[in-house]
Amino acid sequence: TAACAAADAGDAGDALGDDAGEAWAGVIDTVTTGVPALREAQRAGADGTGVVVAVLDTGVDPAAPGLLVTPDGRPKVVDVVDATGSGDVAMSTTATPDADGWLTNPATGRRLKVDASAWSVDGEPCAPPADGAYRLG
Repeated sequence: TAACAAADAGDAGDALGDDAGEAWAGVIDTVTTGVPALREAQRAGADGTGVVVAVLDTGVDPAAPGLLVTPDGRPKVVDVVDATGSGDVAMSTTATPDADGWLTNPATGRRLKVDASAWSVDGEPCAPPADGAYRLG
């Protein structure tokens, strides 16, 4: 479901971490990641052809449709390295959002505002977990 939140925020043009009052505040901002420069380059006609990007992420799904091939049919993901040492993320910890929609990770105390009804992936709406509990890892 977090992937739904990130995908939805990106589709809407919002930037996770930019607004002090939002759930992702302080996580990362668009200036740090170079988004303004990217948007300016796109307006100038750049499309990323010939650019290789390395992504260090704890949850990339190389089989996701948007990561399969470039517009000219070449593979987008050229290599995957598991830098965690295990390849597995324990997803046995669960948490249920409070009445205001905030989910608190019991291990870290970090909070995230969850509203699955506002999220979509590839145009399809996301649904909250049937039991109301989100798996954390």
